[in-house]
Amino acid sequence: MIHIPPLRHLFRQPPASWTGIFLPLFLLTCSLGWYTWTSGNARVWQAYDIDSADFRYVAEHFWYIPHDPTTYAPEFQGHWGSYLSRVPFRDITVGSYYLGLRTGYRLLFPNVTFRPDAVSAWYSISLKIFFCIALFFFYRVCQKRFGTWCAFLCTALLSLPPQNWFLTNELLAEPFLRLYLLIAATLLILLTNENHKRRWLWGGLLALTIILSALTKTQWILFGIILLPIMILGWWWNTYSWRSLFPFLLVLALVPISLSLVHWIGWQEYALTPGFGLHANRKSGGASTRYACSIGKSEMGVLPRFCATNSPNVDPYWGVNVGQDVSQKEFRLLDRLSKQYFLTQGKNLISDFWSGLKLATTFSRRNQSSTGFLYYGERIVDVLTWLLLLFGLLHRKTFLLASTGLALWIVPSTSMIVENYDERYFFAMAGIPTVLAVLIAVLLWKTKNLCVANGAR
Repeated sequence: MIHIPPLRHLFRQPPASWTGIFLPLFLLTCSLGWYTWTSGNARVWQAYDIDSADFRYVAEHFWYIPHDPTTYAPEFQGHWGSYLSRVPFRDITVGSYYLGLRTGYRLLFPNVTFRPDAVSAWYSISLKIFFCIALFFFYRVCQKRFGTWCAFLCTALLSLPPQNWFLTNELLAEPFLRLYLLIAATLLILLTNENHKRRWLWGGLLALTIILSALTKTQWILFGIILLPIMILGWWWNTYSWRSLFPFLLVLALVPISLSLVHWIGWQEYALTPGFGLHANRKSGGASTRYACSIGKSEMGVLPRFCATNSPNVDPYWGVNVGQDVSQKEFRLLDRLSKQYFLTQGKNLISDFWSGLKLATTFSRRNQSSTGFLYYGERIVDVLTWLLLLFGLLHRKTFLLASTGLALWIVPSTSMIVENYDERYFFAMAGIPTVLAVLIAVLLWKTKNLCVANGAR
């Protein structure tokens, strides 16, 4: 006779056989189903122009693969292609992944003429599979550390909002960054386990995710800069041993080295953030370039050629002369002087940073209004998240989770200082700080109950 336990027992202590596999699969199925139902005719990635084409062009240049001019917009055969061949304006990770898919397609279909959109389905499906794998492992690690229902809630926050899947259709950096940060959140949970014997390994892998993030979008090198003193302070606070910290520091030191090495191999450029001057010019409405022209003329003795506003090689989007006549030395000068210009704009820096904090919400916002019940509900969740993260800084066991959650909010917000980014650029971190805030609340609750139990004894 089969014994069926009462329903209340099912929810009190769920069997590991279905909570470890069925629940995360159920969440991912619901999330993908919701996305499919709400996406309608979702725009398929286009790889012929703007950012997507930049990633392809830069990766082909780095790997010495000839460019096919028929797969690019006209400006890539002129001034913009010339600029990307001399300045690593984009990073190589996204384009390299595309090239890997292209190679696989050509091996399978050698007699078919290749077009970039031929691998669009491969790209989209493969990213969704990677997301599902990362979320599944996050659930399993969170379940072992915090329990089933906490893992269910946190995974739901990261997976259920359908907008979290939209950008997997486009050849952009944000889906890759999202994947790396999901892995980093999983590694953070493993690092908070004081009894785990492989914390040194998780620390090294955490630093590796920072390297991958920086190679995907240079601004995320700031994530490593913020985490460095946080990890050292955690060691000083006896949160983990020096043996656990050393691999993290060793791998983290490779972040600037790896970036400079990639830039030098492909472009003979050693700077970590080449192309800063273009972003600065667009953000400042041309003021930073005018500043660079006035200072640069006194330094060089002649007016730098990037100041030629009447040149046919002035890019219509960036507003700077990027033609073949401008040397790499002059582009370095533009980047350096543009940084100097922004350092003189103290009040504007603070207001732009605050604008970034407001855009970096718990749930990634895609074509959503800035009013209404949902908007204000999200803002309430944002405020609660910040309060929990700030409160978590005061406790040894939650310090690492809290400081990392704040860092995830700060890094994309800082980027608003030099560019007018939209909600897309905050997609990578959406929901992760809130999940870390939930874990902080659970840890503090368990600590409180443990203290009460010890006091009763």
